[in-house]
Amino acid sequence: MRTRRRGSNGQMLNIEISGYPIELGQRRVLAYTTHDVTVRSSFEAQLLENQQRLDHLAHHDQLTALPNRLFLAAHLPGAIEQTRRSGQMLAILFLDLDRFKHINDSRGHETGDELLKTVAQRIRSTVRSVDVVVRMGGDEFIVILKEVTNITQVNEAAERIIEALSRPVVINGRSLVTTVSIGVSLYPRDGADMEELLRHSDSAMYQA
Repeated sequence: MRTRRRGSNGQMLNIEISGYPIELGQRRVLAYTTHDVTVRSSFEAQLLENQQRLDHLAHHDQLTALPNRLFLAAHLPGAIEQTRRSGQMLAILFLDLDRFKHINDSRGHETGDELLKTVAQRIRSTVRSVDVVVRMGGDEFIVILKEVTNITQVNEAAERIIEALSRPVVINGRSLVTTVSIGVSLYPRDGADMEELLRHSDSAMYQA
């Protein structure tokens, strides 16, 4: 058992208390030992913090701070299973920025990076906190809409994204206008697992 006690110098210490039975003649008693584990607790907390930081870095895009492909692979199967149990629907929106390569080549990579960061913020602002926005890499994004009850809800979300991304972006005093192509797949209508749903939304995006 761990507890906190104040030491002789007034500092709060983390104390670990252990109990074990011993025989004293004909009597059986319970003995206790205490150990100061303050340093060990601090070290364990630091290790946990470092692990959480590394885990966050591994599962998030450094440019936009959005979840990345690794996060999607770890998260989406569970979201699908949760949707199956709830009897609701789940939508995957596959987004691709139009003419981004041209902008990146003509205006430079720094401008392209600033555009991607703005795009990420705008997409995130159009969906609910329960929904997930993922940067797949380059100019491709995935939006996972959870707790979907009807297709109108999906269409409205796609329209909000299109409207948000159609507004000019001012970078270094120059205005940029970009548009987006969106493909949609719906669970369970378009697939029963992550691979099927992503493939269907990718195909729908290219058709769009």
